[in-house]
Amino acid sequence: MTAPGEMLLGRRPSLGDIFDPQAISELCHSYTELYGIAIKIFDAENRKLVDTRAALDVCKFIFEYHGTKVRCTNLVTDLKRARPELGQGTQTVNCFTGLRYRVAPLEYEGDVLGKIIFGPYLPVEWTGAPADLLKLDGSIDATAAEVHYEKLRRAKPETIEKIISQIVLVMGVMIHTGYRMQLTAQTHIESMTAAFKEQNRQTLKLQESYEKLMELDRLKSNFLATVSHELRTPLTSVIGYSEMLLDGLAGDLAPEQREYVQTIMEKGETLLKLITSLLDLGRIESGGLKIQRERFPVGPLLEEVERTLLPQAQRKGLGLAHGTAAGLPPLHADRERIKQVLVNLLGNAVKFTPSGGTVEVRAEASTEPRRPGADVDRARDLFEPRDRRVLKIRVIDTGIGIPRAELTKIFDSFYQVDAGSTREYGGAGLGLSIARSFVVAHGGRIDVESTPGRGSTFTVVLPVDSD
Repeated sequence: MTAPGEMLLGRRPSLGDIFDPQAISELCHSYTELYGIAIKIFDAENRKLVDTRAALDVCKFIFEYHGTKVRCTNLVTDLKRARPELGQGTQTVNCFTGLRYRVAPLEYEGDVLGKIIFGPYLPVEWTGAPADLLKLDGSIDATAAEVHYEKLRRAKPETIEKIISQIVLVMGVMIHTGYRMQLTAQTHIESMTAAFKEQNRQTLKLQESYEKLMELDRLKSNFLATVSHELRTPLTSVIGYSEMLLDGLAGDLAPEQREYVQTIMEKGETLLKLITSLLDLGRIESGGLKIQRERFPVGPLLEEVERTLLPQAQRKGLGLAHGTAAGLPPLHADRERIKQVLVNLLGNAVKFTPSGGTVEVRAEASTEPRRPGADVDRARDLFEPRDRRVLKIRVIDTGIGIPRAELTKIFDSFYQVDAGSTREYGGAGLGLSIARSFVVAHGGRIDVESTPGRGSTFTVVLPVDSD
């Protein structure tokens, strides 16, 4: 049993919510047409839901006189304001005209949801006379009142009780059905509301976690940038003094001493490259990466990159070559950034290719479909050619290759394909991430194809002309 006032998951139901307005109105009108007696239904807040308005001639008649009009208005107001008590049953309200009303509460599971007012009607036992109305207002036409009273239909008490019982019973069924439907709907709403609140709570937690992670990421980037900058200056001095020692500026070195100094300089240069990569990563993550475009030929750039990696390739016993197709157009890009991209890709190829293998870099011009809205804004896109000219630079090696499942991860910062193998070859996992960021900043992309044990091909695709 639900406690009074706490139905429907803590919210008191309303008859307006439970009833189907059209169905309840049609039901009440059918009773009024059958018995000629008006029916009114009010909810617990005295809001009128149904009024069949079966007006009687005698009511219209007495409403024309001031004295009876005031009494009639007061009676109707009292009927509207009356609040039936739980278990009170049907109450009789007598009108000063001799007519009668019956008021029945509409109850359900310990709650009074409203009331039904049946009437007015003239009881069969009434024996009054129209002359009684003259006591209220002497100006009433007694003859006319007599005519109106003769037209009234008298009703026996047992007949009225049967009618009211039938109406209350039907109303009870409708309330029960409507309440169950309302309860189902409300339960669904409550569960959805609870789920929505929980989702909002989880969203807020995720938002807080995200903001914390962003702050930690910002602090990490600042820390890396600061530390890298502070390390770069003394490390440059270490490398510089090592070069001076090797050049004999401080005197001749014994072979063993020269070997030690050479190792110091090489490790220092390796560390300097790592610091430079960290600084580049910090600029990329902070949005401070700047592209200084110039127009330059590609062939000389590939030769320069090859010369940079040639000593490393020779020490490993690798074949290193480059090739350019005839008639290559010049690139309009940041030459130093593109050089760094190719050095990173070629350096990886040399690093992961076993002795006796080959590494090759090729360049060729091509065209590809222009992606709407990606290379130019939509307004200009209507007047641009459908295809765009691109330069494809491929770095091909016969190295250890990359598993297919790892191809989508290798461009993530600090990602290592395999801890065992990458520790053997060294590296911080930043080269590919930085290379892709530089290429994307130029409006291009990097594609990769690889077969474990047979080698990899990295293709840098760059637009020939900047948009």
